[in-house]
Amino acid sequence: MKKMKLITLTLLNFKGIKDFTLELNGGDVKVFGDNATGKTTLFDSFLWLLFDKDSQNKKDFEIKTLTSENKHLSGLDHSVAATIDIDGQVTTLQKTYSEKWVKTRGKATKEFSGHQTEYEIDGVPVKKGEYNKFVESIANEEVFKLLTNPSYFNEQLHWEKRRQTLLDIAGDITDQEVINSHKDLEKLLNVLGKRSIEDHRKVIASSKKKINEELERIPVRIDELTRSMPDLSDVSETDVNAELDFLSGEIDRKQEQINSINSGSDVAAKERALTIAEGELQKIRNEHQAYTNNQTVQVQKVYFEAQRARDSIQYSIQSKERDIQQKEMNIKRIKNDLTELRNKWFEVDKKTFEHKEQCECPTCGQALPEDELKAARDKALENFNVDKANSLERITAQGKEMKSNVDKFTAEIEKLKEEQNQLDRDLDIELKHVEKYEKELADIKAGLIKVEEVPAYVEKEKEIESIKSEIEQAKSKSFEQVSGIREEIAELKRQSNDLNVSLASIKQTEQAKKRIEELKAEERELAKKFEELEEELFLTEEFIRTKVNLLESNINSRFEYARFKLFTEQINGGLKETCETLYKGVPYGSGLNNAARINVGLDICRTLAMHYGFEPSVFIDNAESVSKLIDIDAQLITLYVSEQDKTLRVESNKLQEVI
Repeated sequence: MKKMKLITLTLLNFKGIKDFTLELNGGDVKVFGDNATGKTTLFDSFLWLLFDKDSQNKKDFEIKTLTSENKHLSGLDHSVAATIDIDGQVTTLQKTYSEKWVKTRGKATKEFSGHQTEYEIDGVPVKKGEYNKFVESIANEEVFKLLTNPSYFNEQLHWEKRRQTLLDIAGDITDQEVINSHKDLEKLLNVLGKRSIEDHRKVIASSKKKINEELERIPVRIDELTRSMPDLSDVSETDVNAELDFLSGEIDRKQEQINSINSGSDVAAKERALTIAEGELQKIRNEHQAYTNNQTVQVQKVYFEAQRARDSIQYSIQSKERDIQQKEMNIKRIKNDLTELRNKWFEVDKKTFEHKEQCECPTCGQALPEDELKAARDKALENFNVDKANSLERITAQGKEMKSNVDKFTAEIEKLKEEQNQLDRDLDIELKHVEKYEKELADIKAGLIKVEEVPAYVEKEKEIESIKSEIEQAKSKSFEQVSGIREEIAELKRQSNDLNVSLASIKQTEQAKKRIEELKAEERELAKKFEELEEELFLTEEFIRTKVNLLESNINSRFEYARFKLFTEQINGGLKETCETLYKGVPYGSGLNNAARINVGLDICRTLAMHYGFEPSVFIDNAESVSKLIDIDAQLITLYVSEQDKTLRVESNKLQEVI
């Protein structure tokens, strides 16, 4: 087992302790002091050094020293250092929490900009990650707190974690082991299948809920079906069917009478004659339309040709107009360019010769002869005049070309306008043609008679009206006979509908009775299934009770004083998971005095140390309430409230110190 002992613990400006070193030399010590003298601060400092938390597992507790006005004392470093022995390997850890002051540009004094934490291992500065990794190599944070604080397991660890920790120590018990220990539980083997007890209990609860819901709904549905059934005690299905057959035969006989009346009249023959007469009338209309079209076809032909000629001339006029507009725009653009070109010509023409003479040789620096200077100037003047003449000549040539284009576009415009004038004259001629042929068509159509005035058309219309009148008279005569029979048929159908309603009610009642019997059978089956589920639930609860006893017995055997309750029996007989520490039957959280709590906590620390294979120093706060502590192998640092000790006093087998 790995063992850790605390050799020294040094505090500097930590939670109000200005400067104090606790000398342990690896042995047990007792620390005495009145309230607020810093006993608990010793444990807080050790945990902060390792995990940044205090003994209450808080991370945001106050480290810095405060004045009587509850203000921080500025400019102090706050540090904790501890020398520890782990299986003979001695290491010193130190952590320092300090203020950061920086001087910004333009200001004479430094300004506070936050805090920083520095870490050391054996006097060597290290980074936070390396420091934490070293601490983790000693022990996991939660394991360390479980083993160094007797109250941590019962007062700070969640009950589910406490329960899991105990199961980790003692080992869980398999479902098969529980069933083997109780013969009545063997029935579960055929029920569980591949499911666990907990999963099967969930299945049972879900199934019971569904069955209960169905059992509650079935009486309601039976009541609804019973109330929906009509009173048919005096109605026979056989009598209803016989009456329906009779009524059906009567309806068919009456319908045959109507067909006989309709087939015995001449309405159908007259309707056929009407169809023939209307076809002959349409033929007269078609022949008259063909004659009218023949009279106008020649004039229409030249009329349409005149329209096409007019449209063609109008399109040509519009095309000429677009060409004229485009060429006028080109002339305008060229004239603008000519103006710019003319200005450029004058600008070039105004240029005069300027010459800067170099009087010294660029190679030797001696003055150049006069004849060389004159020759250079004459050459420069000659080049200037040639360049100027060439530029003016190019501008003049460009201007002449542009003027030639203007003349060309102007001549083209004149030609287009002449062509446009000729097209306007041609358009006037075609417009007169269109007007002339349009008038001729109107005169021809006005001279033709309308089809309604043709004698044959008039005679055929009179014939059609006569046939329609005869049809109406024939229909009126047979309608009176048919109408009475149809009223008799309607009454027979009404009686038949009433009987069909009664027949449907009889069938509905039979179906309802059948459904009621099905629901009652389903109710019995569900009740039987519910009883089976209740039996299965009882077996699972008996399984859990058996497992509880085995688990608690197994776990409790690992401890000398502490006992654990892992399940609570509920009012309905079910079991609920929990984890409650007991001492002589008294729960840790209610009724157990402080002395018993400390010794139970030490018992837990001792067993957990054996399980984890690690035995660190143990801090015991409020130790004054315990007359005798149980024996454990770990180094003990006991903290006692002592009203007469206004400063911390330390006692050990080898050392007594008062500060």
